[in-house]
Amino acid sequence: MKNVVNLKHLKIMFHWTDVAFWTMTLGGLGLFLFGISSISNTLKSMTSGKLSNVINKLSSKPIIGLLAGTAFTAIIQSSGGTSALAIGLVRSGVMSFEQAAAIIIGANIGTTVTAFIVSIPFMEYFPLVLFLGSVILLFATKQKYKNIGQLCFSFGAIFLGLWIVEIYLKTIAQEEWFIALFKTLGDNPWLGLLIGAIATMCVQSSSAVIGVVQGLYLVSAGTSISLFGILPIIFGANIGTTSTAIFASIGGSKESKKVALFHLIYNVMGSLLFMGVIYGFKDFLSDRNYWGHMQGDEFIWNVSPMMQIALSHLVFNLVTGILFFALLKPVTNLINLIIPIKENKKKLEPIEPLDYGLMKTFPSEGLALAKKRTISMFEYTKMMFETLGEYLNTFKDEDEEFIRNIESSVDLIDRQLGEYLSTCDKANLNEKDISLLLSILKASKDIERIGDYGENLITFYSSIKEKKEKMSEEEKSFFLSINSKAIEFITKTIEVYQKEDKKLGITIIQDRRDLLNQMDEIVNTHFEKETNGDINIGTGYVELVYVDIVNSYERVLSHCSNIAKIYGTDKTYAVSKEDEIRFASMADRY
Repeated sequence: MKNVVNLKHLKIMFHWTDVAFWTMTLGGLGLFLFGISSISNTLKSMTSGKLSNVINKLSSKPIIGLLAGTAFTAIIQSSGGTSALAIGLVRSGVMSFEQAAAIIIGANIGTTVTAFIVSIPFMEYFPLVLFLGSVILLFATKQKYKNIGQLCFSFGAIFLGLWIVEIYLKTIAQEEWFIALFKTLGDNPWLGLLIGAIATMCVQSSSAVIGVVQGLYLVSAGTSISLFGILPIIFGANIGTTSTAIFASIGGSKESKKVALFHLIYNVMGSLLFMGVIYGFKDFLSDRNYWGHMQGDEFIWNVSPMMQIALSHLVFNLVTGILFFALLKPVTNLINLIIPIKENKKKLEPIEPLDYGLMKTFPSEGLALAKKRTISMFEYTKMMFETLGEYLNTFKDEDEEFIRNIESSVDLIDRQLGEYLSTCDKANLNEKDISLLLSILKASKDIERIGDYGENLITFYSSIKEKKEKMSEEEKSFFLSINSKAIEFITKTIEVYQKEDKKLGITIIQDRRDLLNQMDEIVNTHFEKETNGDINIGTGYVELVYVDIVNSYERVLSHCSNIAKIYGTDKTYAVSKEDEIRFASMADRY
């Protein structure tokens, strides 16, 4: 004889007025929320390393953005995470507002997968999955197996939490106050909309709210609540989930604010539209006889209550998604009018804040964006030395001011990167990510020093002007020559750092040695000619700072070589014990 324990029929020992009843119910809810969050974080960790390549390959066609948003949200189980990622990429310039808008639509469609997962009749088997996950977590040594174990454990936790909530709430489904509560929701759908929005804002997960609603509907469907009363909570959750995008855009660029506004308009308008739709189908949604039939004393559902919610959620997001995708161009044009952007190319653009939410949600993508910001910092130093060359020919005050502004921006980015990277949770990084983090720290410090030497050089040159001193044509020609070489080295080093070009990195390291030898020969020859009186030298101050100027350029080349060594060696950037200590102390320093 086959003995099967039906977990749904287990009895509980507490009355709803007992404290233990509510502690168990809340404990089950907490376990469910943990499972939703954990499975999402684990899937993000497993997929985020490949995300940059996917995003970078997105074309300008909105349909590709929509499909990418749908697929990625279905994988990571978090529409809020996808929205925050899109805003972070727009803020950093990786993605356009129009692409992000299409991804937001896809994210709403992709999030419907969670409701279907929760609807799976899995109650008999979740203890086995929990056990399997815990065993893998205890004994696995490789990260990929630990991730599998975490997925199993999280998946089991979702169903265990739902089961606990279900068996406890089922006991109060017949209570008069519970029936009255949901009758109020049925009579006042707008109240349900408000509850769904507030609940989602609080827990920052529409999937979690919808999962709980599925559990409530399961224990009370056909008695105290109908689909007409429960669906507004789903629509409200759709509005509440926009808070993630709004928070992610705070302090960001106007482009990122456009994405948040689009998300808000899209979700609010879609929810209001369907609030009107359900009034037209009130009888159909309120009468359970449309959804099942009586068999003796028991009501048999043709479609399970939880699956009804999942299907309704899918229809809602598909219809609103198709509608807004068709209106994507006019809606984005409207938002462009609401939030106009004026470009000023004559001055340095303000340094945008980095997306801390992106680093927390997708560490690998946060590091990729940090590297992009490091490259921008490097481009600033290139601009600095290009302006230095112009200053040597014109000695314009505006060029000096521009160079000093660049140096201030480089320092700001360096501090910004230090603070940003210090928030990265090392426990969520793989070895490759840690190596990238440390290489960013190393490169940013070298770039910051290049900026410092650029500031030293403008100080030397401006002092020559202020003191009304003059440099000889030979000296000026030499300074212009090594300044051009510095620009060339910076340009090539940017390419090495950006493309991780080992061959070019080795070339830079070798060329630096050759150039330093040439510079030493020129300097020695200069002083020999000066001693012998063979050349017209500059005035006293020029000769005083001559070696300091040359040394500054040599240090610039050395820092370029340091960055080139990250990729221009036979080994990848290794994680040393010193690096470990440096990483551990970052939070204290910043």
